[in-house]
Amino acid sequence: MKKLLVCIIGLLCSISYASSFDYTITSGFTSGFFKITNESLLVEGGGIENIQAYENSYVKVTGTDAYVYQNSGIRTITLKDDSSLDLYDGEIGKGIDAYDSSSINIYGGSIESLTAMGASTINIYGGNISVIDTAQYVLFDDSFEITIVCYDWAWDDDNNILSGYWEDGSILSIELPDSIWEDGSAYSLYEHVTIVPEPCSLVLLGLGGLLIRRK
Repeated sequence: MKKLLVCIIGLLCSISYASSFDYTITSGFTSGFFKITNESLLVEGGGIENIQAYENSYVKVTGTDAYVYQNSGIRTITLKDDSSLDLYDGEIGKGIDAYDSSSINIYGGSIESLTAMGASTINIYGGNISVIDTAQYVLFDDSFEITIVCYDWAWDDDNNILSGYWEDGSILSIELPDSIWEDGSAYSLYEHVTIVPEPCSLVLLGLGGLLIRRK
């Protein structure tokens, strides 16, 4: 049996070892860090304070309990070393961070913030996302890509808010900061973001600098 690398501070989650996933979590709450390395994790309910996925690990989240700090839901998910995440539902109280060549697909759920670095990719098809940001220590040669699939979108240049609708008709409203800072220098996030109109279109619209053009 694989060793469960969990720093336990509070209650353990209900964990099973399903055939298609190394770990499956359905209920309860684990404080601290749940770390997987070249393994897979399915979260169907309950919560973990922090999930760390390394070396080609795969995380799938289909649901969690409502997020309450240090009590339920998921606080953070960190992906490194080509790991991947599919998020369908659930509450991520603080944020999701993607490093290296990790990849994220978001179809639903509630997330406070998303951070991309390195050569990571984030594809967003739905969900309630407050802000897409990047850490202050991001490198200027980072090549991360963020794709947002939506329709009837509009850009509020005064407040840096992208609004519109997801494919299922739910409302989209995400803050996209116009710049971040590396050693006191401005760094643009927009060159890494692409909007793909829904229904499917052959035209990909980028945010391109500070100006966003509607199709």
